[in-house]
Amino acid sequence: MLAIVVALVAVKLTSTPAHLVASESTASSVVVKQVSTVPASVLAKVSPGQAANGFTPLETVTTSGPPLTIGGKPAIVFVSEESCPFCAAERWSVAVALSHFGTLSHLGTTSPPYVNSADQSGAVPFLDIANKYVLAGAQYNPQVLAGLSAAQIASQLSSPASPVARAVDGSAQAIIAAIDQVLHTQTARS
Repeated sequence: MLAIVVALVAVKLTSTPAHLVASESTASSVVVKQVSTVPASVLAKVSPGQAANGFTPLETVTTSGPPLTIGGKPAIVFVSEESCPFCAAERWSVAVALSHFGTLSHLGTTSPPYVNSADQSGAVPFLDIANKYVLAGAQYNPQVLAGLSAAQIASQLSSPASPVARAVDGSAQAIIAAIDQVLHTQTARS
């Protein structure tokens, strides 16, 4: 009996309040289209990478070694937490960037609780592009997305004057440049 009470108290003390739990759903076809069709001309109008005020830029890996590949193609590894606002912010940039290299499928949306930008504890996404470029953290402040639905965010991605596009597309542009560099280096070696 005591073990059951201790277990229930432990579950209650470690459970996340309902208002802090992320929710996930399939992205609408409109959102998928808007995320996967950001024109190169729009990306060219935003500054690549919006890393500032303690946010992380994409970094070149300085150790030597072969690129990480799967089936002969550069591997991209993205690790994030579902309810992490910094991860959620970076997911938009990763989706926009990857759409320039292929077709997105099974794209979902999440609604994480956004937190004060000063509170990054436990909220660090990680991106590895073929072991040649890494990102440990968000490239921009997720507050730029606060209070916006997936549809509202996606609708602003093709408007270079929007703060959302400057953050998401600028970060995506940095990822695209890194992937392009890996692809060109790999082609030169072949």
